[in-house]
Amino acid sequence: MKTLQGKTMRYAINEHGQVVSVYNRLTCHEYVYEPAEIWKIIYSEGTERVEIPIWAQGQAFTRTDEENGFTLTYDSLQGDGRRVNFLLRLRFTMTDEGLTVVAEAENHDDQAKLIELQLTPVAGLRSLSGTPENDYIAWPSDLGKKVKNPAYNDLSTYAGFRKYERHDQFHTDMDALYGRCSMQWYDWYNEGEGLYCASEDAEHQALCLHIERDVKLNLLKMGFIRYPMLEKGECWTGAPLVFKPHLGDWHAGAKMYRAWMDKEGGFIAPDRPKWCQDFKGWLRVIMKQHHCEINWDYSQIPALYDELEENGFTFLEAEEAMVPQTYISLDDEDDIKNMNKLLEMLDEDDDVQ
Repeated sequence: MKTLQGKTMRYAINEHGQVVSVYNRLTCHEYVYEPAEIWKIIYSEGTERVEIPIWAQGQAFTRTDEENGFTLTYDSLQGDGRRVNFLLRLRFTMTDEGLTVVAEAENHDDQAKLIELQLTPVAGLRSLSGTPENDYIAWPSDLGKKVKNPAYNDLSTYAGFRKYERHDQFHTDMDALYGRCSMQWYDWYNEGEGLYCASEDAEHQALCLHIERDVKLNLLKMGFIRYPMLEKGECWTGAPLVFKPHLGDWHAGAKMYRAWMDKEGGFIAPDRPKWCQDFKGWLRVIMKQHHCEINWDYSQIPALYDELEENGFTFLEAEEAMVPQTYISLDDEDDIKNMNKLLEMLDEDDDVQ
């Protein structure tokens, strides 16, 4: 077994290349429930045989230890019925903040094309702190999704797939290509702690955010999918994948991603265009809701007008609509006085009708 340890995380693999420990040193919680594989490759042979899997289980590798990490090197891989001449190299580095993983691949095979690399260094998971029903995934797809109890949830429904489109008897996945997703990160969290998962890629390589759930064991694999598309003689290096434990909910992960984007990710805040700074538009103020809730009464109209004028609104129009069963006549003298004041304002002010 090989163990890496930083200030926030302890990470370990066994002699089979499986992850056996992802330990949050901030909370003293172990996340790995059972040993799990950390990668899978998809390749093709010509146009007839496509999407052929190469499984990590049972593949021969060598491990090279370094000062703050180690490298796993697979010189060739057992494919479908034969050895496939792919070289796969996975570099693991531990920092004070967490784990960084970089993948490298080379294709020396006469027949095969390396299409896809699924890399899930954090796997065999069920719960952050022993109560999976309190765990969530913050997922940056569309306007953002919050997925409760992911270890026991049908994840593929959150990825836009119908039941007959997936082999849900084996596993159910959340997949989202960066582009449809607004960001290159997601977070596994509860109220007290979480795990930030991100691709720190300023070059925008083809990327898919990936979470896989084993439906029989109710265990999760978390990582990302890359698409090297390697023909014979080609090589490829992936952008770093990072996994950082934290205290607090998904907001802590969001701050990590924002810090990286500001420092290295190339984010530049856009300048507000002039048309946005001096925008001609309408603001509708509803004084009384159709369910009779009063937002502003008549006595507040002068103050409302002053506030609107201070914020650049130079035109005010009052409209009265009768809603059945909610119409009330003005009998109170103060109400009648304030209504008359409103009508006078609308009639006398040159800028208002």
